[in-house]
Amino acid sequence: MTKANILPHITWGHTKANHVDIELPEINYIDFSSNPDTKGSEDFNHVFENKKYGVSDSVKELNEKYRNYSEYYEFTGQEDLRREFKLTEEISNINDLHEIHVREGANAKILFDYRAEADIEAFRNSIFKINAEKNSEVKIVIVQRLSHKSQSYVSLISEIAEDARVHLVHIELGSKKAYANYEVELVGDRSESDIKTAYFVDGNRYLDLAYVMTHYGQESDSDMVLQGVLKDHAEKRFAGTLDFLKGCRLSTGNEEEFVTLLDPTVKSRAIPILLAREDDIVGNHAASAGRVDKEMLFYIQSRGFDQLEAKRIIIESKIKPILDLIEDIDLRNELLEDIRQGIRE
Repeated sequence: MTKANILPHITWGHTKANHVDIELPEINYIDFSSNPDTKGSEDFNHVFENKKYGVSDSVKELNEKYRNYSEYYEFTGQEDLRREFKLTEEISNINDLHEIHVREGANAKILFDYRAEADIEAFRNSIFKINAEKNSEVKIVIVQRLSHKSQSYVSLISEIAEDARVHLVHIELGSKKAYANYEVELVGDRSESDIKTAYFVDGNRYLDLAYVMTHYGQESDSDMVLQGVLKDHAEKRFAGTLDFLKGCRLSTGNEEEFVTLLDPTVKSRAIPILLAREDDIVGNHAASAGRVDKEMLFYIQSRGFDQLEAKRIIIESKIKPILDLIEDIDLRNELLEDIRQGIRE
């Protein structure tokens, strides 16, 4: 048992909010097909030396020990890229590293899609390092839709230079247990980063998310928006931190989470943290969790829909704006159908 997604600043122990305990499974090295083995450039690697990030040190060490996929992406112009990882009975685990280097003035869009055959016990342990140089922009979409017997871990870190922008669209629909950690360092003046997350958790599944936005540069801007649905006996924990360091004057940060609770047996924990070492900043956070609005439900049913369809319409209206950020229409429809199926079951 090891501690994971530890809060950047510890609070009272009796709240049981400071971390989660995880137990990593025993896995073996498995060859992954079409496996490039590339390494980041010297200047890229220098950026991430001695940085602390990730779900936990144990999770990162496991990735290094059993790594079976690594790739370095260097973007110099306007480019689109897609990577799909399908886990099967024969190839049931992936420990992958993605080093994303967006050079000065470049613009990139990247999609990562993780899925697994139904009913296999898959294991996914991913690391993403993102370096956005001056005046660059990158949009990264990460979709996790593994089978409901799987485990998923994702550790991300980004360093964002002056006038650069990093956008993350994070979709969590699968796995019995899923953990994600994202450390954002807004180093340059006028640097920007936003996270848009959608999740659907049902059955006895568990989801744990920890996002940290650290402001170094002046006039830097960060934004977190999460839309989620919990059903049956599902459980979710979200820890979102806005950290304004000395010198980041005129910076702004926002975090919002909206959770729809379909059953009284679900558990939702939200831990918004706002840290300020600078006076001239603006930081906002909000968290909302509640059942489907009865008046809205009644209104939709009065238009000829049954209760289940009315719930579906309400839930889709909340999550669909985030799914619409995915430019692949077919993938968008697949994810929407997965959510619909989960609501119906």
